[in-house]
Amino acid sequence: MVEYSDFLCGREWEFTDLGSRYFGAGQSFNGAEFSVMSYNILAQNLLEDNKHLYQSVHPRSLEWNNRRYRLLLELRFYNPHVVCMQEVHEAHLAEDLWEVFDSMGYHVVYQARTGDKQDGCLIMFKANYFKLISEKKVRFFRKGVPSLDRDNVAVIVLLSPVSHPDLKVCIATTHLLFNPRRGDVKLSQLCLLLAEMNSLISSQSAARSNNSNYSIPCILCGDFNSKPFSPLYNFITRGSIDYTKCTGSLVSGQENRTYGNLLSAPLLPTSIGVQKDCTFAPPNIQLSQIAPIGPVLSHSLDLGSVHNHEPLRYPEAHEVTSYHDHSEETLDYIFYSRKTTGKPGSSFLAPLCRLGLLTTDELKSRGGLPNRVQPSDHLPLIASFLLSSRAFPANAK
Repeated sequence: MVEYSDFLCGREWEFTDLGSRYFGAGQSFNGAEFSVMSYNILAQNLLEDNKHLYQSVHPRSLEWNNRRYRLLLELRFYNPHVVCMQEVHEAHLAEDLWEVFDSMGYHVVYQARTGDKQDGCLIMFKANYFKLISEKKVRFFRKGVPSLDRDNVAVIVLLSPVSHPDLKVCIATTHLLFNPRRGDVKLSQLCLLLAEMNSLISSQSAARSNNSNYSIPCILCGDFNSKPFSPLYNFITRGSIDYTKCTGSLVSGQENRTYGNLLSAPLLPTSIGVQKDCTFAPPNIQLSQIAPIGPVLSHSLDLGSVHNHEPLRYPEAHEVTSYHDHSEETLDYIFYSRKTTGKPGSSFLAPLCRLGLLTTDELKSRGGLPNRVQPSDHLPLIASFLLSSRAFPANAK
């Protein structure tokens, strides 16, 4: 029998200064508090195709019925307001999960991978807590474009808390290409996703005739198949990258050695319509007027990770989000908007707490992943945020 406390597996809740005041001091704050889970749940067909990665795992821990049971227990234990999942097997979602998610009060938005792939990404949210303003299902594949020739996808939703209908938050999830040497693909997929996020936010801003430039904060999460402080990670958190200084294998930081030539500009053809600031060109602009994308890419979402990704507890070890027989790495993230200024009517976001990660040694001592308690080879990432109409001081985060 699995005890609910087993799901923590030694992980501890870590609070920001604002979170300590919010949860511990009884201080009153204006806004809506909500929790987000990001979770690569390991699609069963991918597990079956890569059994060599799980030879040290007890066979019963790899069976779908057992993993499904533990997944749903885990979900009920944490009970997050918003869940972003990757590697969700389409048939298992329809047959084994959707009805249960619905009974738990979730509204589900799902996008299957394209081509012959059997899994996809989803975002689901508590329907009694959030109202869906708009959604976008993103398919990255573009015929004839070498850096967009893979079947990865993303899901974006724009939500408003039922208790605070004036507030808005944009949440996106994706699972970027795994191939460590195809950084051009990972970067192109990310660039297109950021453009779609900007488009959804801009459409909502334009719909407000009284204020067309108010800010909507973002949460971007998922499996990015990139390590902390890699060029792709730094692009997300710093807002710019000169990709012509990277080889394809360097972009994600997954390879210890550099392979291949430096990436060349343009990363994407102008026919995609994406500009170098990761926004779509206005519809009245002709393709010939769109500047080539690169060599420097930028974005203005001002994103930071809820985790530090620094070896604070054990300097000789590092914390990870993914573990199997051949690899232990941090590949999963929850990024959030750090903006502290905006016009009247804007929404602002601040992290309150996060569920800490585990080191490779800690995971190894618990039998690795998956195990008798945890159903995936990835850890679920969980964080709580406060969404408010008032800007938070930078030191509150």
